Amino acid sequence: MLNPNDPPHVQIEKQSRIIDALMRRANRQQDVGPSAFRAFQSAIELRQKVEAQSRDLARAATELESARFEQEQTRRNLAEALSSMEQGFALFTDGRLDLLNERFRIVLPDIADQVAAGQTFSDLAALFVRSTGFVSSDKPLALLLASTEMEDHA
Repeated sequence: MLNPNDPPHVQIEKQSRIIDALMRRANRQQDVGPSAFRAFQSAIELRQKVEAQSRDLARAATELESARFEQEQTRRNLAEALSSMEQGFALFTDGRLDLLNERFRIVLPDIADQVAAGQTFSDLAALFVRSTGFVSSDKPLALLLASTEMEDHA
């Protein structure tokens, strides 16, 4: 601080440095004011964007749940239709047994408990070969099985 015993030119120099420091501080405070307001504005805009994205996400989740429900309903309807058929029926999706009716399962009673969704066609053909009740009328069953195994390996 100022010392009254200092010569006047030293006191003036100290006062000048104090004034400069105070001016710099005042200028910084004026600069902080607008930047603080801009930061506040940005926070409000960001919050609005987050809320909009949250609403969009909630709407998408609702639509997805609705689509899943409709898919499951369609699957149940298909399963009911299959069960009412008089013949055995199996539906493969992506090379795997997806849906089957009970008549398909009991066509060969000795392997009925081994037929299940998720099996590949080759797995199912191998079960049929082992069944005592399955007879091929088109071509030897061993050739059919061999061709399905080669397709699986390819």
